[in-house]
Amino acid sequence: MRIDRRLAALLATLLAGCSYGYRASGQFAGNPEILAGSVQHSFAGGARFGLHGASGLACEGHAEPPTAPGRDGACTGEGGSGTMRCNDGRRFAIAWEATSCRSFRGSGRDAAGNVMEFAVRRP
Repeated sequence: MRIDRRLAALLATLLAGCSYGYRASGQFAGNPEILAGSVQHSFAGGARFGLHGASGLACEGHAEPPTAPGRDGACTGEGGSGTMRCNDGRRFAIAWEATSCRSFRGSGRDAAGNVMEFAVRRP
């Protein structure tokens, strides 16, 4: 039993070290409201994020691991896709691109053509 507890404690510590907290902001085209939130990025690839506005609008999404490599072996230029769903029923297909190893930007479009742009950075 002692070995199982030690192993569980070690595993929990390792997993906690495998993700960093990032800050996110986003805005729908033609709407002045800024949505803000956080992102949990994993070294294994991909991320989950949530954006919330003062009006009560909330969106949650998932960015898939990169499918496009960075330029010159760096993070800049890595890119991928994902999905986002908002509490008003909108669903978005998103695309993202790394602007550095600590930030990325992207956009998404829903079935009605509404566009959302977002940026993510690690403070």
